[in-house]
Amino acid sequence: VEMRRFWVVMMSVGVLGAVGCSNSGAETTPYEGALRQPNTCADGLDAIQSLEEERFDAVLADLEMPRMNGLELIRHLRARADTRDLPVIVVTSRSAEKHRVQAQSVGANAYLTKPFDSVQLREQLHGFLH
Repeated sequence: VEMRRFWVVMMSVGVLGAVGCSNSGAETTPYEGALRQPNTCADGLDAIQSLEEERFDAVLADLEMPRMNGLELIRHLRARADTRDLPVIVVTSRSAEKHRVQAQSVGANAYLTKPFDSVQLREQLHGFLH
């Protein structure tokens, strides 16, 4: 089974646990080993710097981050040829419809509000990675 990498940008430990990962650095095996430990970034700028070093298969991002928010990060990803089609799942506390519309308009593939259903998050991620 090919191991898939994904970014987690500015997410809580609860989000990592929901997708079957911890912040301990150990690999976990949800979906029969299909996911490897995610790369965690403090904000959108850290995520962009990671683009220069590694290739990832998906991004989980919050909207509210310092230095570069989630909408700015998604715009940046969509502007680059090498990340234009990278699946982006927004996981945020912003539950207003206007925030969902903004995220979708810049290219988010999925939008979940906190508190979220961990099964739904895993299914979304699994669907984009397979």
